[in-house]
Amino acid sequence: MPFHVASVLTAIAVIFLGAILGGRLASLCRVPRITGYLLTGLLAGPSFAELLHLPALISPATLDQLQVLADVTLALILMNIGGQFRIEHLRRWKSRIMVFSLCESGMTFLLVGCGALLVNYFLLQQVLPGFNLWQTSLFFALFLGIISIATAPAATLMVIREYEAEGPITNTVLALVGLNNLLSVLAFTVAASRLIFRGEPMY
Repeated sequence: MPFHVASVLTAIAVIFLGAILGGRLASLCRVPRITGYLLTGLLAGPSFAELLHLPALISPATLDQLQVLADVTLALILMNIGGQFRIEHLRRWKSRIMVFSLCESGMTFLLVGCGALLVNYFLLQQVLPGFNLWQTSLFFALFLGIISIATAPAATLMVIREYEAEGPITNTVLALVGLNNLLSVLAFTVAASRLIFRGEPMY
């Protein structure tokens, strides 16, 4: 795919300008600025424009070219959250933080996974090539459940920094965000490698 400097710079300008306006509007409405950022991305993206049959401010091709920037930014945010772990906090929490993380992740996985399995098996009945209905529903449930464990690190960190939140609850939330994302990545890697090892297609 050819790299178009003009379209990328235009998209970045639209993103920054929209983020400023969306953040100010969100502040006026007494909600976190991240809400305005998300709404700006929704309005500027190609899906919303296609829905209303309007020209897109940012094309899908430009979004693909900006994917590297998004990946690097998310990696830096995750590294920042990982840096929030403190030895003194872990010593004080001991095994409680692991219990919190496992309970939260386990309940999320079970609720999303069971919901996805039931919906696909009884309502959608979507069958992928090479799978029967039960296998498709089970794999949908497995991967959606694993993905749901991940906590949005960017939104959490931005809200905490916007309100300058500090204290034991904030430290616990940051630790849980880091543990949840770590657990989700490891579980997804194991599940994907098991399917590849069995020679079954990924979707």
